[in-house]
Amino acid sequence: METATPASPVGDPSAEAGEVDMPTPAAPKPGSAEKTENPPAESIDGCDSSTCSVADAVKYEHPTQGPVTVALFADFTETEAGDCKIAVFDGGDRTVQLLPFEYLTAWNMRDEALAEIFYFMEPPVDSTSNIFLRIPDHDGFVASGLRPVSTGYFELFDLSYVPEDFSEVFNSEPMVGVEWGEIDNDGNYTLEIAGEVAVWNGKKYVAQ
Repeated sequence: METATPASPVGDPSAEAGEVDMPTPAAPKPGSAEKTENPPAESIDGCDSSTCSVADAVKYEHPTQGPVTVALFADFTETEAGDCKIAVFDGGDRTVQLLPFEYLTAWNMRDEALAEIFYFMEPPVDSTSNIFLRIPDHDGFVASGLRPVSTGYFELFDLSYVPEDFSEVFNSEPMVGVEWGEIDNDGNYTLEIAGEVAVWNGKKYVAQ
């Protein structure tokens, strides 16, 4: 006597094979970023493993260029101490932009030692979609970052200017350090200036 085979549910062609439809992953949000594996030094124009040391990298969803990789590295081809720079790669791992820091060196550090003083913040971006990083400096860390531009890839910005609210502090203490603080309730990084906290008001950082 033959045994009837149970019918597959109507409209579910995968049921017979025991397959389950998986949801399609959401596309990365423009302006989002996540840490990624460091690219090899050889992938940076003008570099190899003996002349350049890669410290950190993020994958960033550029609003107009799509997915790019941004890497922090030190270039020892011109100076023994190493010049700190940023390399931007397109989706095909081709170098599309190199951004040097003026007068900023790696203090002869490479590899893990370099990564401890030259790295992207965690998270790498805040609500502004800018990329935030910490860089080595004479007096500790100064606040620096990358701002995406519509006509290319990025422009480098820093907060070496004196916010109006802190002008008296800077005038009395010219070597005051500036560094990134915590994320505030609006999803933006704060700044720590001479032990005080400054918040982003949509245009500039102001005293809290």
